[in-house]
Amino acid sequence: MLGPSSTGALKKVSFQTELKKLTCAELALSIGANVVVSKPTTKFSNFNVLVAFAVCTSNKSSSLISVTAGNCFILISVDILIIYYKIYIMSKIGIGIVTCNRNNFLEKCLKSINKEWYDELIIVNDGKVSIQNAGYNIINNDKNIGVCKSKNKLFKHLLETGCDYIFIVEDDMIFKDNAFKAYIDAHKKTGIHHMMFGYHGPANKGNISKGDPKPRKIQEYSNFKLALIQHRVGAVCFYTKECLKKVGLFDENFDKNNFEHVEHSYSLAKAGYSTPYWWWSDIANSLDYIEEQACSEENSSIRRGDNWQQKIMDSAEIFKNKHGYLPAWQGCVPDSSVDDVVNFLKKCKQKIK
Repeated sequence: MLGPSSTGALKKVSFQTELKKLTCAELALSIGANVVVSKPTTKFSNFNVLVAFAVCTSNKSSSLISVTAGNCFILISVDILIIYYKIYIMSKIGIGIVTCNRNNFLEKCLKSINKEWYDELIIVNDGKVSIQNAGYNIINNDKNIGVCKSKNKLFKHLLETGCDYIFIVEDDMIFKDNAFKAYIDAHKKTGIHHMMFGYHGPANKGNISKGDPKPRKIQEYSNFKLALIQHRVGAVCFYTKECLKKVGLFDENFDKNNFEHVEHSYSLAKAGYSTPYWWWSDIANSLDYIEEQACSEENSSIRRGDNWQQKIMDSAEIFKNKHGYLPAWQGCVPDSSVDDVVNFLKKCKQKIK
């Protein structure tokens, strides 16, 4: 039943229901295989992989496993299966980081992100001094174009490179654990396509810097809790490829740093991809995964220059022209009832494939 193996014991491995839940590295580790990076020359159409057995030999690179592809029973090398799984089955995770004249923040942010957590990482530098780092893909803007256009560059690159799950990150964030997996898991459990880390700055902490989180509601699922927060915060945001393809990217008519992210999230909410305005979603324990760097609030680039207040109001008018409401203050987007929000969450969960 199994192909030839020179030495070593036969080891039964049951992946019939768990294959898609395993990362490439976990699959390799569990069957004692080496991972190689070359793309396989043979593609299997309608490849429904059911791993029945693994032969773990002392020469692990020659290990074979038996799989079924349709009605055909075949033997394939462990390495090839892992590559096929990585390229054709496993979803691709992309991270985009925007930075502007804060290289010390960027370095700490990058240092906190384990390279095993993502497939693609791109940095857009909107600062005055060019950044070079051999370990990362960096786009240095020729001139300062602002957060809106810089983040659109991140979106475009990650979509063009085939990322299914996209995270847009600002340079003053630090990751204590794999937040990217946590948000993707939350998406799969809730059906929500757009979430954000809610505790950058004081907005969702009772307007107290370094205060305690103040979510409006905690929605409980069977083995997961979702926080619903009042204010949209843009330092770490999660998107699916599906929602970006449907709604599009940031509207570049907005001024460099004002309300483009809020307007985009509202558009996603109106399209059914995000929770309603004033009820933005975050994983309830996001502070276990993410924290802001010290002094990041004081180093914000939004409130700089003599006319920053006028720029905010100009952007608010663009928002109003698009949606009929201001993003905040009197005349802002109306609130939703708790019942409406809970019903929305139920509908999202029902749509999970």
